[in-house]
Amino acid sequence: MHATCPHCQSRMTKKWGKKNGLQRYYCHWCKQTFTPTVKSVFYNTRKNKDTWFKFIELMLSGVSLRKFATICKINVKTSFIMKT
Repeated sequence: MHATCPHCQSRMTKKWGKKNGLQRYYCHWCKQTFTPTVKSVFYNTRKNKDTWFKFIELMLSGVSLRKFATICKINVKTSFIMKT
């Protein structure tokens, strides 16, 4: 089963190598390449999914950005950017 292209919604895709451990796909219809995370919060981030899930968990429990930065060992500015 092939992935649906997020650019043109075509199912005419094929596997096209890997990028940062994620499977890439190529769309024969619009000639674009993409990963499954395109158009998601995980697409252009340098933080892994575990950090994001921990961020969401702590934000829902009311932890401050400064406390979150300390727990996840990231900069306070980074935690502010993640919130926006």
